[in-house]
Amino acid sequence: MIGLIVALSVGLSADQQAASRLQRQEAGRGEVVLDCLLQTDGRFAGCRIVSETPLRAGFGAAALEQARQMRATPAQMSDAAASHERRTRLSFTFVTADHTTP
Repeated sequence: MIGLIVALSVGLSADQQAASRLQRQEAGRGEVVLDCLLQTDGRFAGCRIVSETPLRAGFGAAALEQARQMRATPAQMSDAAASHERRTRLSFTFVTADHTTP
């Protein structure tokens, strides 16, 4: 299995912010692990949430959206071809704007 760690400080959409703003503010940080299929063009498809902390705070949906926009690097594609493994895990760390350090 290919491992890919993604550390992001991502701005969440207005809908996601409105849905659970208080919980995210209290948490300040969210962590999500996705299991995805790595396609031959480098895109990630069929992603599902393996874990999300805190639950139902909108971080899982944000990670799924980010995965749809990402592409694997040529090195990651080469590793996948060598191992014949097309499933991979993506790890995301989100930090809300209210909890970033200056």
